[in-house]
Amino acid sequence: MESVLRQASSESAQSIEAASSSKKGKRTKKIGNAKHKGDVFVTPAFTGGVNHGHTGIYSAKPTIVEAPGTGKKSRSTSASSYKVPKKSYKMDVKTSQTKRNKAGSYAYNKLRGKKYSANFAVNKKTGSAKMNCSQLVWAAYKASVKIDLDGNGGLGVYPYNIKDSKHTHIYKTIK
Repeated sequence: MESVLRQASSESAQSIEAASSSKKGKRTKKIGNAKHKGDVFVTPAFTGGVNHGHTGIYSAKPTIVEAPGTGKKSRSTSASSYKVPKKSYKMDVKTSQTKRNKAGSYAYNKLRGKKYSANFAVNKKTGSAKMNCSQLVWAAYKASVKIDLDGNGGLGVYPYNIKDSKHTHIYKTIK
């Protein structure tokens, strides 16, 4: 158990370090539509001055599925009105469009309406009743098409792990 706690603590510190290059910013830019259904995004997001990031998946080019935070349920929302801070990234997943479509549909059909979980340390479960943002994006791909978007393979998946995954490709940086 002690080694699991050490690993979870180490992974959390690495995720915060990876996110630290982004400064706290206001949500000022509209993220807009995706290139493809199944694309993902990562944005800076702060709690207590720490940038832990936020992520979501496009269930359709104009529609995002996300777990927005404590006290809220996962939901779908319009990409045309969704505002993000600077240094946000839109990415596609390096796979076929058929697989991206499956992941986007899975997120929309199976992962909306879930209560929020603040557990990032050991969140790699696809069938949880509660989910956080990175778990939702990870689960959409893992459960539907067996692609693991966790960039470092740790016990938990964090937003910047998805950005740094060998399976994702940044096609737009919001400046």
